[in-house]
Amino acid sequence: MFEHPPRPLDHPFRRAYGRAAYADERLNWFGAWIGYAVRHFVVGISILAAVIALLVDLNDREEERLIRAWNVIASTPSAGGNVGQKRALQFLADKGEALNDINAPKAYLAGIDLAGRNLIGGNLAGANLFDADLSGASLRDIDLSNADLSNANLFRANLSDANLSGTDLYGAKLNEAVFVGADFAGANFHRPLAFLFPEGGADLSGAVLWSANFSGVDLFSSDLSNAAAGEADFSGATLSRVDFSGANLEEANLVGADLSNAQLTGANLDKADLAFADVSLADFADVRGRPNNLFQTCIRRGSAPPNLPDSWPRPTEHANCGEKNWWTAVKNAGEE
Repeated sequence: MFEHPPRPLDHPFRRAYGRAAYADERLNWFGAWIGYAVRHFVVGISILAAVIALLVDLNDREEERLIRAWNVIASTPSAGGNVGQKRALQFLADKGEALNDINAPKAYLAGIDLAGRNLIGGNLAGANLFDADLSGASLRDIDLSNADLSNANLFRANLSDANLSGTDLYGAKLNEAVFVGADFAGANFHRPLAFLFPEGGADLSGAVLWSANFSGVDLFSSDLSNAAAGEADFSGATLSRVDFSGANLEEANLVGADLSNAQLTGANLDKADLAFADVSLADFADVRGRPNNLFQTCIRRGSAPPNLPDSWPRPTEHANCGEKNWWTAVKNAGEE
């Protein structure tokens, strides 16, 4: 009989050919996948290299900007200040650059924000810092002589051993700041025609003024309540109407100071030197300690201080009491 031929796939040759074709197809697929992966890997490496190059370029540009900013700070400011120095210093501060020992005398820095920054040992003598924010800043041993700090915010800033001689501090926020050993000789705390604005004094409430120098300074109508001013030098200073309530004035030098109408309620005056001081109408209620040279204090006629402790000697009415430098003339006459 005639036999039907075997089906193609059942034929041994066909089965072998089918397996070979299938294997070849799998190899082609695997090769294509490898090629795809390699191409994407290369693309990824290229993108990564481009990103790294971009970051390096940005970092280089940032370094260049920092260098340029420092160069601007180091430049000599023109008359009236250099606005570019303000931008440069603000940029450096915002980038967290160390600003200690900064040297920018006479720079125009009005309105700059240096709150909380470290400017220890810097030189900003004669700089315009009007309305600047220096709150909480570390300004120890800084030179701010003859600078304009009017309306500046120095709240809780540390200005220990700072040079503030001749500095304009009218309207500045100075409360709770630290001024240990600071020099305020010749500093200004008042607007022009201050006698027309009796409430226009400085706000030094709660400030640390230990060993600070206020010799000859006009602090008329200022607020030094609860200030720590032990061993501070207020000799010859105008302290009329100053609020010293609760302040620590232990061993302070008040020789020849004008304390007329001063508020000394609850202040610590132990061993403070009051020689030749004008205490007309000063309020000594609840004072602590006993000052030195009480017998040398004076008052104007009919201006006995209220609440003077009974154990203290009475001040002497003096014809020239309260006049500028009257105490110097009296002291010199006693030494002749």
